[in-house]
Amino acid sequence: MKTPINRERLAQHWTYSWWKYLLAVVLCVAGTSMLFTVTEPQIPQNEKLEVFVYGMVDEDLLDAKLEEIRAASFPDQKQITCLQVMQDDTYGPMALMAHLAAGEGDIFVLPRENYQSYADQGIFLPLEDILDLSAVPEDQAVNYERAWRRIPETEERHLYGVPLSAVEGLAPYCRVSGNPYVGVRVRREEDGRALRLLLLLMNQEENVTETDN
Repeated sequence: MKTPINRERLAQHWTYSWWKYLLAVVLCVAGTSMLFTVTEPQIPQNEKLEVFVYGMVDEDLLDAKLEEIRAASFPDQKQITCLQVMQDDTYGPMALMAHLAAGEGDIFVLPRENYQSYADQGIFLPLEDILDLSAVPEDQAVNYERAWRRIPETEERHLYGVPLSAVEGLAPYCRVSGNPYVGVRVRREEDGRALRLLLLLMNQEENVTETDN
């Protein structure tokens, strides 16, 4: 004899089995997201640029700014976007290392401590030959001085980054604690695109052609 389905039985079923439906919805959403991630066309590294921010960022506004620059100055690039990792003492450093190891990011916005650590490891390109350092405001001189790092093997000093406050195209959209700096990562096949993007973000367009030579 079949048990009739009524309101009371449905209520009892829902009381004890609601989690099964919730789990099914979560698995469905996760599966769909994974499917789109796997099947989404991957843009080659030489056709995109990424600005990596270790902190808070207004992604919509910054992405709009980067798209404006892409359309005007990088028409051959398919994408210029920002990536964000929240500052977290427990998981933040691991996430940051994972992104670096995966080859993600071309321009990095980091707290000073992280910037100095990675600069000392040779992660960033020297910038002193492409920037107009004569235009550094007096109130920024100390911050620029802290960006210079000495290579132990050669005792040479290089400027591997600039204060975030000096990058007018990024500063309004980023909230990074710890006196942040901006650096350009070293690539095996350096083509000057990231350096050019940094100059445009700093409104130093007159120096852009030097990175193309």
